[in-house]
Amino acid sequence: MPKKKFIFGCLLVACSIYTQAQFIQDAAGVSFTTFGGNHFTDAPAGHALGDNDFTLNTLDVWAPLPLIKGKKTIVFSTINYRQMQFDFEQDDALQSYDPQKIHEAKAMIVLKSSLSQRWSIIGIALPTVASDFEGSLEGDDFIADGVLTAARKFGRNQNFELGFGVYAMYSFNEVMVTPAISLDYLSNNKKWVAQFYWPRLNVFYNLSQGSQIGVAGSIHFNRYNLVNYNDSQNREVDYAEYTSIQNGLQFNQRLFSNVWLQLQGGMSVANGYKRFDVNNNEVLSLSADNSFYGKAMLTYRFQGPLN
Repeated sequence: MPKKKFIFGCLLVACSIYTQAQFIQDAAGVSFTTFGGNHFTDAPAGHALGDNDFTLNTLDVWAPLPLIKGKKTIVFSTINYRQMQFDFEQDDALQSYDPQKIHEAKAMIVLKSSLSQRWSIIGIALPTVASDFEGSLEGDDFIADGVLTAARKFGRNQNFELGFGVYAMYSFNEVMVTPAISLDYLSNNKKWVAQFYWPRLNVFYNLSQGSQIGVAGSIHFNRYNLVNYNDSQNREVDYAEYTSIQNGLQFNQRLFSNVWLQLQGGMSVANGYKRFDVNNNEVLSLSADNSFYGKAMLTYRFQGPLN
């Protein structure tokens, strides 16, 4: 796999990873995202993925584990599941290794320890299982990544928090280490909120205590294990990844208590699908057109800082 492209992908992850929003945390929820019709624009002639329109639907479910809170340290964890379903018009032409249904199960374990009134240390562990599950579970189905940052609160009301640190990922016998950054802001009048943390960027305005409008962005870097096969050059293909960047408008409405309905719509760009051999060399690289998407989320939200 070309090192520059791999480093770029990890930087996308590392620069947007963050443990928990200081002011808002969607601790549990379910979301459904649907993407408009699309196709891969540069598939080789005669390839099963060429001239084969598809739609993509994504289901996400997450739930919290019991909160552990000490005098200066808090541990907050969630269990997350994602299913990506590709529906091709000509599905009878597909092979078992072509993108059809991708599963990802991830635990997010967050530890935040206060060093002083303004300084804190934040650590995350993100063990993940990602596979098409066409075969038995094996070592390459597991991906491990995490981040360690030092964060400082700024302002008279301590309503701006900025963190810097180190992000590391291990997958398919490769280790990558990059810088990491996080940002969390609430305006003094509590109207504007900005959050930059994995896997999303949120900037919105509080219309009232129960209504919000704003913009949202998210980076998706889904790497997963494949049923291994040999390509036309007799290279053993080992794993694949699907990437996209989603940008759009969002509207959030409190339904009752801490339960919120969140609606989002916009454009998915930089859509790409790649396959790699057992030596991490790229053997197939496809691009898909930009496409519109719509997302609906039902979440249970903690309001206010957890610590």
